[in-house]
Amino acid sequence: MKLLTFFAACALCTSAYAQSMSVEDLRAMVDEEMNKGNEYAEVLNDPDPARAQAAMKIMLNSGDPELVKIALEYGLFSADRAVQVEAVRAYFSTMPKTQMRFVREGEDTHGYYEAYLSRYFRVRENDSQEAVFFANFVSYNEKGACFEAEHFDQSRDEKGCFVRFLQDRMQISISGVWWDAVIDENGYLSSKAEIENVPLTMSVALR
Repeated sequence: MKLLTFFAACALCTSAYAQSMSVEDLRAMVDEEMNKGNEYAEVLNDPDPARAQAAMKIMLNSGDPELVKIALEYGLFSADRAVQVEAVRAYFSTMPKTQMRFVREGEDTHGYYEAYLSRYFRVRENDSQEAVFFANFVSYNEKGACFEAEHFDQSRDEKGCFVRFLQDRMQISISGVWWDAVIDENGYLSSKAEIENVPLTMSVALR
């Protein structure tokens, strides 16, 4: 009998707690949640481009994951090329481990492209002529003014320049050549390139 009384009391407590939140309280909490970041968006959309860019830099360097996310989203999809470059540079400054995607757009007649992927990235294409793997960025090369990523061939203890910024230009290095890159519609750093004379699109995830 005592046990039944205990469970009944717990049920009443739970019911009372569940009913303690009014519809107005719930709506206020929803509004608060939906408005998170709106204040930051207003600052980032300041009509003065210099102030907007300064706000983005501060947020990107804040160390707060939420602020960094908001600022990066703003920067990647900004119509201002300088703002885009600043956002991408800040992302690589965190030395991320990020996804890379190679999509082949031509014939690999002699199999040289396939051999290159296997040797340097330890990866093979899927049925969609796509190769996906991860790049581990480890340092910034002051002399080369570029971000270095580890080679993926584990038999070689090397690292090399992979991404660099030249004023308002962003470039990716592959197969010994620097290729101009842009932010695509999915927020990837993307470039048209060639490996062993085989055309491809290579993309680096930025989020």
